[in-house]
Amino acid sequence: MFNIAMTWGYAQSNPVRKVRMYSEAEARRDRVLNHDDEVRLLKSANKKLRQIIIFALNTGMRRGEILNLKWEDIDLEGRTILIKKSKSGKPRKVPINSRLFEKLIKWKEENNNSHFLFTSSKTGKPFKTVRKSWDSACKAANIKNLRFHDLRRTFGSRLALAGVDLNRIKELLGHASVKTTEIYLHADSKDIHNAVEAFLSRRRHGFKSRRERFFLSFFHEVPFVS
Repeated sequence: MFNIAMTWGYAQSNPVRKVRMYSEAEARRDRVLNHDDEVRLLKSANKKLRQIIIFALNTGMRRGEILNLKWEDIDLEGRTILIKKSKSGKPRKVPINSRLFEKLIKWKEENNNSHFLFTSSKTGKPFKTVRKSWDSACKAANIKNLRFHDLRRTFGSRLALAGVDLNRIKELLGHASVKTTEIYLHADSKDIHNAVEAFLSRRRHGFKSRRERFFLSFFHEVPFVS
């Protein structure tokens, strides 16, 4: 559209020229991390990447948002994370659940001399990328076709399976509209609806397995944005 406007003389430049455009297939990507893959990935990752993965799975934050975080952005007393500049350009707050809270306390004790949350042990500077260590961990864990961004989709999908409504998920993921969240999580899928109903039924009648009890405990701990 902007290119046409430039051709017709209505605009001098294209303000979205450098914005990456996603194909329809990529927008509808539905890769999520299952329990077994998660265990293998965490086991295969080095210490720093393991921390970053745990952080991503518990917040649903984007890779860039995570790598740019400073300790001053973490309010442990209020149990919130401040993202000063999100993809939308607006700041937003993300809640810290109990599991992540315990991790952050430990990480802060180990890394109390750094301003940034995640820094390289070699340079002491924040990571610009984790691509190399990510690819190595996925290869070692024999996990294929998994991108770091899929951790964000995994977070949202687990909330959906726990019965959290789309508006709450939209707020946590920082989406501009619930329509984006629907596409992102394939909320119109019959399989998703059936999975949610099955999950809620098990929750009403009590969870039998250790894994189900563990899964439910995570979502009971999340202090959702009102």
